[in-house]
Amino acid sequence: AEDSADFRSLISDIFKGLGCNTFQAVNGKECVQAAVGYIKSGSAVDLIVVDIKMPGMTGIQTASELRKHGYK
Repeated sequence: AEDSADFRSLISDIFKGLGCNTFQAVNGKECVQAAVGYIKSGSAVDLIVVDIKMPGMTGIQTASELRKHGYK
């Protein structure tokens, strides 16, 4: 989750280059929704990269919400 489109794409491209499947989120709320969707579909998420300073929901708040849904 990163509010800067250019930086978000760069991070995604790096992980794709390593053979990882990725999803991008513009903010914390979108990140939590996507991650919960992966859980409900039975897919695993191994790593979530979150910007600390985002408008609306900070990275810390996002991590806290993700923990409520079983992410550690």
